[in-house]
Amino acid sequence: MSGTGRDTSATERAQQHGARTSAPHTFWRELKTLPAIAKFLWRSSRGYRLRPWASPYLRWRIETYWGWHADQIDAGRFWAFTWRQRRELWRFLRWAGCMASQQDHRLHP
Repeated sequence: MSGTGRDTSATERAQQHGARTSAPHTFWRELKTLPAIAKFLWRSSRGYRLRPWASPYLRWRIETYWGWHADQIDAGRFWAFTWRQRRELWRFLRWAGCMASQQDHRLHP
């Protein structure tokens, strides 16, 4: 029972705390953004695909997001950052994929 005197389901409690509920349509919508996500990752790591921590663009993004100076980012710090921030990075990649998909639809209806 909640403080309001009514019983809340697990789904309602999860939604109140910001958790996403899984639904088939959400899965398919996210699946559609995977090519755009892959495209973003491919473009953003251009020239540094085997050494993403050396990418000036990715270093700048980490510097802006996390506050580290770009010169301090080495392989260890890069991978530690991506592991610790994996949920936020995944959320960003989904957003970037959605934006790219919308742009593609506007350019090629």
